[in-house]
Amino acid sequence: MARGPWSRRLTRVGPWVGALILAVASFHWLLAGQVQSARDLYAQFFPETYVLLERWRALEVPLWLPQERLGQPFLALLYTQVFYPPRLLTGLLFGHVMGPNAMHVFHCGWAFAGAFVALRRAGRSHGAAFIGSAGWAFSPFFVELSQNLAFASTAAWAGWTWWAVDGLVRAPSLRRVALVALIQAATFHAGAPEMWLWQAMLVVLAASFTRTPRRSLALVAGAGAWAGLGVLVVALPAAELVLAWTDPGAPVAGLTAWSMSWQQLVSIAVPDADFPRAEPFFGADQRFFFTLLLGPAVVWLALVSGWRRRTRALVALGLVCGGLALGAHLLPAQWVLALPPFKFFRFPVKYAVGLLFVAAMLAAFGVDRLRALARRRPERLQVVAMAGFGVAVGLVLSSRVFDEVRGGFLEGSRWAFVSVTLVAVVLQVRARVLALALWVTVELLAIPRRRWPPSPASRFLEPSPIAATIRGEPHGRVSLRVDMDDPGTPWCTTPDVDDEADRVVLDSRKRLSVLRFLEEGLSSTSGYGFRDPWRLERAFAQGRPAFQLAGVTHLVRNAGTPLRFTGPEPFPTAIDDVWLWRARAAFPRSWVVHRVAVMDDDAAFATLGRASDAPADFAPVDQSVSVEAPPGGCTSTVSTRDEAPERVVQTVEACTKGVVVLADAWFPGWSVDVDGVDQPVLRTWGFLRGVAVPAGTHRLTWRYQPWTFRVGAWASSAAWLGFALASWRGRKRG
Repeated sequence: MARGPWSRRLTRVGPWVGALILAVASFHWLLAGQVQSARDLYAQFFPETYVLLERWRALEVPLWLPQERLGQPFLALLYTQVFYPPRLLTGLLFGHVMGPNAMHVFHCGWAFAGAFVALRRAGRSHGAAFIGSAGWAFSPFFVELSQNLAFASTAAWAGWTWWAVDGLVRAPSLRRVALVALIQAATFHAGAPEMWLWQAMLVVLAASFTRTPRRSLALVAGAGAWAGLGVLVVALPAAELVLAWTDPGAPVAGLTAWSMSWQQLVSIAVPDADFPRAEPFFGADQRFFFTLLLGPAVVWLALVSGWRRRTRALVALGLVCGGLALGAHLLPAQWVLALPPFKFFRFPVKYAVGLLFVAAMLAAFGVDRLRALARRRPERLQVVAMAGFGVAVGLVLSSRVFDEVRGGFLEGSRWAFVSVTLVAVVLQVRARVLALALWVTVELLAIPRRRWPPSPASRFLEPSPIAATIRGEPHGRVSLRVDMDDPGTPWCTTPDVDDEADRVVLDSRKRLSVLRFLEEGLSSTSGYGFRDPWRLERAFAQGRPAFQLAGVTHLVRNAGTPLRFTGPEPFPTAIDDVWLWRARAAFPRSWVVHRVAVMDDDAAFATLGRASDAPADFAPVDQSVSVEAPPGGCTSTVSTRDEAPERVVQTVEACTKGVVVLADAWFPGWSVDVDGVDQPVLRTWGFLRGVAVPAGTHRLTWRYQPWTFRVGAWASSAAWLGFALASWRGRKRG
């Protein structure tokens, strides 16, 4: 029977209405002024969004962050998403606390839209495409992925990646090559290269499983090279950061720490099958993701999708990502993870995101396969339904038979039984696709899940009394070791029985936890996010002299936490469990030394460790310079005239030839001129910057202008101009 116009219109509009309902139900607390604040959100994304907005409002590209770790690259961190429009736009519209949450809502919708259009291009019905895309974008896993926005942002492009490469291999054209390249470049700019890596594998696999694999692979190779140019503006600085910050001879990443356990593989379908998680913190279970749950209905539909030409690339990707995610629990995965490019990334469980995407997409194919069976072979549909019911019964029975099954699995298996049983019943009705879509929607909203409860956004805007105290005194840098930075202190806890977020999270601004000092206008020797720079880590291991050289005037510690050295004076603060220490022996921001010795880094750090106090008129340097002892009674001085993140202007009055030491981190890309003449940047004490100056009064100008950014900016600008031209020409021809 032919359908009327209203029925067709409802079929087209219905999935988008359903997505809107899921979005409102999943994030309704945003309308009440509450935000998600777990893990990296409060620790990293709120403060870094604050910095990003401040710099872009001043029309400055944020290349360098002087307030963190004696200065560090900002653009090169990737997860700061400097050139990623959703990060900037949501921040400008909603602020640095609400903005990241709004960006996650956007990416849930973006993930749904990309998956839906990809499934429709793959020939799936509207109902089936809705089930697959909703099961991906509004699953408990993706909704709770707000705790790490860079991964959610990058994963949200997976559907669009599949849609673009599928269109390219079907009907090649320059415009479609440009589209694949553009989407791959945008995915990389979203900030999580691990997520980009498995999507790149999807592109290659989709091209391989075609009737003309050679031609398809050549096309996607060209698109990949084009995309590579489009990301050089951030990829080159990021590569420089990895090389400069990694301890020579040390492994780049932790390889198999935080691998997905076999229980967590089951937890994709069975709620809480992996709880309670094994100890210790970096033990058998991953703790990077709050949950891996898609839901039993979606997973069951994925399992009945079958092996088809259109699903081969997805199945292959799912097997690869699932194996890599198991990491330490699967020997072949350990071999692969030791090879480039996989060895450059930590925490194998991140590849589980690719497995979850595949499962959700296969669910759509499973729906249409069941619908086809109902039309052509209804007796087989009955067998499939009974098989699903049997699996559900088996889950319940196994949860009570095997001793090694965890407590969470006991409860979750009941939900899985009810869910799969309802799917089996729904398959018997005439409007089975609509009924399946309704049940999947209900399951996504009602399924038992662990989640970090929303918190009032206003709590993250409260001023810090500790910061006010520090600003009221002469101060330089602050050393922060509060809460999650303290050894042995849990930094990510589960919600308590009262369903309220952890006190440390709610009071993080007041306590100056993690990167909160950025919002308070302070500078700190601490940091969070990308691994600690080995030079800074090696320097501060030497104790008191390193803190003096870095200009640390205040130290903030959990109450009762002892310092590793003597000298600073403790006193209580307005927050009972946080203490502030004053250090009277801190060096100024910059000074002149007239005695130097050429040393390698190890010797410089060893010299620093042997000193009880940092010497004021001596410094190891990494290259030979000429200095002279000053005459009696003459003192050289340095004053900072102007300062910006990527530029420092100073005036020095030197009695004789000496070396100006600037207590900022040494890093490639910094240059300095003395009275307009470029001079080599010296590495002093193994981790600070210095420059040789002659006697007299001189003007020093330090600039951060890394060649990696300049070259990358030109290459990426050309690539994005090419995207625009290819799109315009293709549209004009069309």
